[in-house]
Amino acid sequence: MVSKKKILILSIVVIGLLIGGHFFYQGLSKEKVSILYTNDLQGRILPYEARWVEKDPKPLIGGSASLATCLKGMSYDLLLDAGDFFQGTPEGDFTGGEAMIKVMNELGYDALTIGNHDYDQGNENVKRLAEMAQFPFLSANIIDEKTGKRVEYALPYIIKEIRGIRFGIFGLTTPTSICEGLRFKEVIPTAEECLKKLEEKADIIIALTHLGFDPEEKEEITDYQLAESVSGIDIIIGGHYERELHPPVISPKYKTIICQTKGLGAYLGRLDLVIDKRRKKILKAKGEIITLWQDEYPPDERMASLVESATSKVREEMGEVIGEAREEIRRDPEGLRESNLGNWQADLMRDFTGTNIAFQNSFGIREDIPKGEITKRDIYQVSPFGNTLVTMDFSGREIWQILEESMGRAGILQVSGLNLVYDPEEKRLLEVKIKGEPLDFERTYSMVTNNYLAYNEEPFKKGRNVKDTGKRLRDLEEEYIRENSPIEGPGIEGRIQILKRESRVFFSPERGYAEVNRNKKVLVWDPVKGEEVVKPGDLSWPLIDLIRRSEKSIDIVSYIFSSNTWEYRELLAANQRGVKIRLFLDTSIKDDEGNPIINPLIEELKSIKPVIEIKVLDPEKIEKEIGITFRTMHEKFGILDGKYLFNGSANIERKANTLYTEDRFFFKDNPSLIRAFQGEFDLLWRNGKWLIKKQ
Repeated sequence: MVSKKKILILSIVVIGLLIGGHFFYQGLSKEKVSILYTNDLQGRILPYEARWVEKDPKPLIGGSASLATCLKGMSYDLLLDAGDFFQGTPEGDFTGGEAMIKVMNELGYDALTIGNHDYDQGNENVKRLAEMAQFPFLSANIIDEKTGKRVEYALPYIIKEIRGIRFGIFGLTTPTSICEGLRFKEVIPTAEECLKKLEEKADIIIALTHLGFDPEEKEEITDYQLAESVSGIDIIIGGHYERELHPPVISPKYKTIICQTKGLGAYLGRLDLVIDKRRKKILKAKGEIITLWQDEYPPDERMASLVESATSKVREEMGEVIGEAREEIRRDPEGLRESNLGNWQADLMRDFTGTNIAFQNSFGIREDIPKGEITKRDIYQVSPFGNTLVTMDFSGREIWQILEESMGRAGILQVSGLNLVYDPEEKRLLEVKIKGEPLDFERTYSMVTNNYLAYNEEPFKKGRNVKDTGKRLRDLEEEYIRENSPIEGPGIEGRIQILKRESRVFFSPERGYAEVNRNKKVLVWDPVKGEEVVKPGDLSWPLIDLIRRSEKSIDIVSYIFSSNTWEYRELLAANQRGVKIRLFLDTSIKDDEGNPIINPLIEELKSIKPVIEIKVLDPEKIEKEIGITFRTMHEKFGILDGKYLFNGSANIERKANTLYTEDRFFFKDNPSLIRAFQGEFDLLWRNGKWLIKKQ
């Protein structure tokens, strides 16, 4: 007869085996998969100087040989690219992309989605490159207008099986792409069609897209809108806007993982997944962006040899010195304001054609002209697209319409021959003058622009007496430099004036402050009604208004500070117009690997000129100063021009504006209060440690 004690022991053993077996099975059902990705390589087959780094000589970054070294030191399962892979350098352009395909074949890419600039040399060229590639070109929404069917050289999707898990990868190209003989279908219906076809064929679905990323975009579908609109996409690996998503963004609605790097051949994205093989579900995802510094990833000899053979002739030609610049001639990277380089280009265009005015799109200006020697490559990088100059006639009324539409877009037009004033809050044009006289709506004016705008943007298609000069802007720039060296830009002349007026946060005369509350309502003073009113809004725009009106200094303390905000963009713009900016931040919040989450922000700001100074909390210094041990810094406030103050619970991050219940108060002309906060800032600044400072 078995004793109760033996039965109990046997039961415990059986239960233990069952529990152990369960966890053993769970362990077996999990699989790790690593995906590597690039986007917007733009022909960066060679390393190049990181001009934004404040030291000499400038370190080298990027290039296919460094990427090859990086890949050899890693274990991964997929290598993908999200388009715009060849247009942007002489090596890519002058070989029609052939050099890039040779490199990508050698690197072992698994798939590529076609980008809009991949069509810059036409449909037949893309077809030729697809035939050369040892990996598939993807895009489900490119249609041949003659046949009405999807182009044959691009697959809508592929299936890749990795250790028993089926990955369905489908491609999408931005519908704003332009190529004669092709049309580009809408994104969301195409994505839904792909998902229906992949439903039974794939376990994990990846959208490899060239759509861009902007959560605030209202007119076009970018990766964020795609993720929020279509259920069933597990991962989006995107390109087009060259925007670093680190860590990857998780869309709120369907929890889609969205990835993208800053591109230009200098960054490699990695996404590590833990997948439940039984349930076909992603249990964990961890992303990182690897910067390809050449001293960290020395060029792979085999790849370097391949690159040399593919590019030697082009490199020799592009290295020719054509002149010099007395100063750096800079563009506005945000495309929101008049720039020295934009003025220079527009003046060249108008002088060459003899027209009344000239328009150049800000985002068509891709690099600055460096101080000192100028090579043919430098000018190519400024104007990589080979655009020609096109003249046409417009009425004054039509020119007003073109300019006003420009004000409401991400990148405004750079101009020559006129001056304008616009309201950035309402995105409205207020005044246009030509030679000091108001724009005459009834008069006809001659205008020059580039062929991209002339033939592809609606307002320009209405032009009359259209003539393509056949003269490339890049050639005109090179000729001017050869004949007029050393050159200098015209500077910022006030051609594009941003209206400076009282903020929409009209401070109450009675209370002396404005409030943004947790219900996303803004309590403001209405000067017309003579009373306080509540308006819809969020925490960002009152601060944006104050930043826009700042002229001298901005001091900000923030526990969390994200570059993925409009406030950050406005700070960069203020910095460009000469406002002195100091940021005091905190490094106590860490990511999954134990790195401070502000590290990507710091890396980005290292490239900004003029320098934005940054310090962080130094607990030992603060403890000595006031006798209290600080483990973290949780303050959020700022002083602008010594005149305005904001304070409240909100960090500078998107979630503070959209997800959390936060408050922010804004004060004006309160000397005692501002002095108190300035004293607090000075205390922190005095006892902080430098992350970025002026040399």
